[in-house]
Amino acid sequence: MMKFLLLFSLSLPLYAFTPLDMKPGLWEFTTDTTAIMEQALAKIPEAQREMVKKMMAKSTEAMVKPVKTCQTKEMISDPEGVFKQQVANNPKMKDCKYKVLKSSKTYAKVEFSCKDGISAEVEVNVKSPTEQISTVKTNQLNTDNKIKTVGRWISNDCSSVTKH
Repeated sequence: MMKFLLLFSLSLPLYAFTPLDMKPGLWEFTTDTTAIMEQALAKIPEAQREMVKKMMAKSTEAMVKPVKTCQTKEMISDPEGVFKQQVANNPKMKDCKYKVLKSSKTYAKVEFSCKDGISAEVEVNVKSPTEQISTVKTNQLNTDNKIKTVGRWISNDCSSVTKH
């Protein structure tokens, strides 16, 4: 489910009611999982911490590779329509709801909850039309997690990726 929430946060710029001031085209998103690792390590006995650190570092390398997505003009101009389409096409999201708490061209704050108990608060700050920072706060397995993702516009050409 953590992977699902990360993908949701990457897609959020498409789903806030007010279109964010983002440049359409190919975007690359990089996720910082340092906070999650630190929180998990704090709960592990000190004698095992070093071994777990090494194991987490290996698995995190695969998880935090930058993700490239295509943000089309249509997706940016009709964020609610895109969200409804994604919910309709994804069985994991059919019991999920969202509520836009704040929305402008440079900032969005959305509350997200699912019937399975997963919930998150997602904030998106648009620094410029070619850069944005998303923060997802979630509580999973009775642990508060905060995940930061930085998005950067790469080019107008989306031919190298599948459009989301």
